[in-house]
Amino acid sequence: MEKMGLLHYEVFTTHGRWEKLISCKVVYEDFNYFWQMMNEVAAPVVGALSKADDDMKQKIKNEVQQLSEQYKTDKGLEFDYGALVISGSK
Repeated sequence: MEKMGLLHYEVFTTHGRWEKLISCKVVYEDFNYFWQMMNEVAAPVVGALSKADDDMKQKIKNEVQQLSEQYKTDKGLEFDYGALVISGSK
């Protein structure tokens, strides 16, 4: 199976292996809501920003906001996402 994203897990089972790729779109009403969510629930973002001073945090926020402009739709910011769900038993 093609590897997707940053995480890909291989599970070796004796039987009952099941894989499902889930993909969809996620929409954030605006950049401020997206930024708030990333700073509250996305552990890598929270960890990285905790080491930055206020000036650097603002610089990062401005750059992310600029990059997010390409994902603006009439619904807000619209991103593709995907997850590979793997289940099995021994």
